[in-house]
Amino acid sequence: MRRGRANAKLVFESNTPTRSSSGESITSWSTYKTAWGELQQVRGGESFRSRQVHAEADSVFECDWIDAPAITTAMRATYGSRVFDVLAVNNMANRNRRVRVDLRERDV
Repeated sequence: MRRGRANAKLVFESNTPTRSSSGESITSWSTYKTAWGELQQVRGGESFRSRQVHAEADSVFECDWIDAPAITTAMRATYGSRVFDVLAVNNMANRNRRVRVDLRERDV
């Protein structure tokens, strides 16, 4: 990926469970950080699980340093209406200048 090409705005979200009025735990997501960078799809395919076909698409998001150690695999990323699971976060060359985030799109 070419440095400096920022064509996508991703929003990283953390899970913040809340309680309903009946005391039931509800999953809700809150914005942790927004970053501009380059989003590229690197692999796509389909699998058959539980008698259903599931589509999978793996992508890579590369951007300038965004405090990467604080982004974890427990978070998710959104790009418009698309939702991605965070698979890995890599501090490129361990120089705290560029970050590569490996993502998997949820049932496309």
